Amino acid sequence: MIAECWTVILVILLVVGVYLHRGKNRLAMAVLPLVLVPLAHVIGAPVSVWVEDVFPGDSAFLQIAIDVAALVVANMIFGAFSRGYQGKGSRRAYMVLCAGFTVLFSWVLIFNTWPR
Repeated sequence: MIAECWTVILVILLVVGVYLHRGKNRLAMAVLPLVLVPLAHVIGAPVSVWVEDVFPGDSAFLQIAIDVAALVVANMIFGAFSRGYQGKGSRRAYMVLCAGFTVLFSWVLIFNTWPR
């Protein structure tokens, strides 16, 4: 799932770049936390293998813990950013879409990392 994570990171960064180019800095910052979960998965893969070499254990469970931690942090950032929206509907839409994407993507990463 590393290639898929890099693809998601690239697409989100391209969206951020378009927003910045258009002068919509607030929207660019609101979309940027979507990168946290795939970036944590990419960084966590070699880190979990390295930690397994130092401390005995299963690297898959450490990778899952890293993914869950990134999910929690990303959703906390979404919650903080959602306070900046004026309407209740805008706030809910932002939270449902961004947090929903992050939760679903994290679930896919965890499911594919889980040892069988």
